[in-house]
Amino acid sequence: MTELEEYTERFGALRFDEMGMTEVDNAIFSRLAYLELAPFTGRTLGEAAEEYALPDSGNEILSQTAELLRAAGRTKRFGYIEITNCREIVSNDLETAFYALTFSVNSTTHIAAFRGTDDKVLSFYDDAKLAYSFPISCQTTAMGYLTERLAQLEGDFYVCGHSKGGNMAMFAYLFLRDEEKRRIIRVYNNDGPGFPQEIADIIFTRGNREKIYCIMPEDSIIGRILTDPGNIKIVKSTAHGASQHNIFTWEICGAAFDGAKRFSMLSEYMEDTLTQSLESLPPERMKNAADAIFDIAKKSGIKTLKDVNLKNVKSLLPALARLWELVDEDEDDIPVILRMLVKNLMQEAGIEKTIERSAPGVMDAVEDIKKKLKSSEQT
Repeated sequence: MTELEEYTERFGALRFDEMGMTEVDNAIFSRLAYLELAPFTGRTLGEAAEEYALPDSGNEILSQTAELLRAAGRTKRFGYIEITNCREIVSNDLETAFYALTFSVNSTTHIAAFRGTDDKVLSFYDDAKLAYSFPISCQTTAMGYLTERLAQLEGDFYVCGHSKGGNMAMFAYLFLRDEEKRRIIRVYNNDGPGFPQEIADIIFTRGNREKIYCIMPEDSIIGRILTDPGNIKIVKSTAHGASQHNIFTWEICGAAFDGAKRFSMLSEYMEDTLTQSLESLPPERMKNAADAIFDIAKKSGIKTLKDVNLKNVKSLLPALARLWELVDEDEDDIPVILRMLVKNLMQEAGIEKTIERSAPGVMDAVEDIKKKLKSSEQT
């Protein structure tokens, strides 16, 4: 049982009018945004928990999220909360990968949650665009979504998201009209990237900073990309390195995450490295590198990591080998930030485990193809 599930048991008897929204509640709603909950629009989390089918994707984190839904849905605290809206946009023009939903605690309190990076390759491409373009389509879509929900529902809102979802949550709030901002109680960014420095200097006014709350683990890497506002809580994690990006590893103390005093040396080193990479590389070079990586997947027919399966894994070997080569080797043509994002996508989606389970020996074949690719490039 994860610590988030234990939290739902520990405080599950307390409705939100008895114990208000906590930072751990925010993490739960941010994780639930990774589930396909559109079929349950207009129904409660309790009903969704009873009927939601466990995913058969080999993705451990997604399975844990489904179990979290079941644990939360059985409680008095979460079971009655209604799923009032779901919105997903996945465009074919490489512009948008977007998913958001709204949870209604009652008629006057709502939580808008934005999904972060999932197993769609287009979702990774969106992450990469954050490094060289502003604004990007999913950010403006997020603002439109939140504006629409504010117009359709009475009362106040919490806004939250994990990873790219945290960035969208901040953007959606920052560009609201003042009268709309007054209805936002708090914005939670869970280890999501920030904004370009020149933009941050303008939009992170004192008033805007007050409601934005960034939660990051000690070894944060994704959350250190670009600039976040000053309200940051550093939390302890049971994992190490990039694995701390997984909210399920964050340690809980009571009704809050267990705080740490400072970022780790790894996080500080990566922040310096990523900042230097962004400051020294022209945006056009970053875009060309991202396009090159995405093109490998596109030409191979990989739209999501679920496309890597027993039936087609052998035909995808050259593409997978090339992706691994880009990630593992210090190639000048691929900026460090993009190599890191690709590696994080593979790790979060469990692509290596998927391949190993689907076809034993495939990883050895990938290594052989990598060697042949390198040999052919040198001749």
